[in-house]
Amino acid sequence: MANAVCQRIELEALAMAATVHSEQLNRVKANMYAEESQFDEYRWYEIWSSILNWIARRCNAPREVGICNPAAQNYDAPITFPSLPNLTQQPLSTPAPLRTRSKTLQGLQTLNTTETEHNCDNFPLSPLTPLTDLPLPKILTSDDESDNDIESLFLPLTLPLSSFINPRPRSRMIKEALKPLAEVKIGKLKDCPILSTGCIDPLVLQTWTLACKWYMKHSEKKASEIVSFIIDSMMEPRLIAWYNMDQTCMDALTLASYLTELAALGDCEFIDWKIEVENLNTILTTSAPTQALKAEALKNQLEANLNEDLLTNLLNEPAISTDLAAWTLEVKEWDDWMCVEDEHTQCLIHVNESACSFCRIEKKTLLSHLSDPQPPRTHHCRLVNIFQTGK
Repeated sequence: MANAVCQRIELEALAMAATVHSEQLNRVKANMYAEESQFDEYRWYEIWSSILNWIARRCNAPREVGICNPAAQNYDAPITFPSLPNLTQQPLSTPAPLRTRSKTLQGLQTLNTTETEHNCDNFPLSPLTPLTDLPLPKILTSDDESDNDIESLFLPLTLPLSSFINPRPRSRMIKEALKPLAEVKIGKLKDCPILSTGCIDPLVLQTWTLACKWYMKHSEKKASEIVSFIIDSMMEPRLIAWYNMDQTCMDALTLASYLTELAALGDCEFIDWKIEVENLNTILTTSAPTQALKAEALKNQLEANLNEDLLTNLLNEPAISTDLAAWTLEVKEWDDWMCVEDEHTQCLIHVNESACSFCRIEKKTLLSHLSDPQPPRTHHCRLVNIFQTGK
């Protein structure tokens, strides 16, 4: 039943897409006439017949266009598509079985492999899928009049992909991955700097540190009040939540302690942070039961406050388990893998820096050796003997 409903929805979307393509082709034809350019009837008919046969193939409709005869066509009339079958009378098919995660991944790999081969049998399952990797449509000639030509026709790439009704949905992680970097806005040196929302990388953290030190140096605020003013200028929601956890202790920090705490926010491992949050929730269970979180709410709270890089990886490949303990193990594996990758990257950076510094030292030593050559030892010894003996 569900499979039949999906087929009907697909056919309805196909009918709407046909209407959209018809309107676009009419606009293209009007523009060609408006520019007074030479109207290529054969090329126009190739595009038109390819679309009609493609729709007929997808909807199991009778073939409407077969022989390329542009002289018999009226190009001044608006383009119309063949009537689609009644969408409410499609036969019901057997529901497809549920697919496991491994089968789905295997199917995606097979699909990616076959799409690159441009095989005519691997036509998209739906007209809503992108067509950037599909070959150009086969050109109809008077010799190609068999019904098998329909199987080799594809939607021409001359049509813009933006005309599709609903493109393939993108992952939620795209918004996280495209999140802009935070900016440090500095007006006058006496004014408090502002840290905008966004990702904080080491360069942004360094700029924020310098701006805070400049503000402390040029402002007339007391040393005990600097941190409270600076923290109020942070617009990132995660940093605001970090400050709201313990405002009194944060306001009592010195500028150096505040910058140290800020730089160390991402160094804690997931499992240690999770245990700390669970311990706090356990304390609330005994002291304030109404404020304590249940297992599901605690999992949502942990997931909402994960590190951005870790959260991006989880959005790329969501965790299978919904239970808190099993979900914790999956997230811990991701976190451990990221730590190993970071250590490996740091080792490569250090090796590269060492190699570059060694090359610079070697070049400098060789250059100094060539620019200041030492005299031959025999000639030098002969001069010493002359000065000593006078001969």
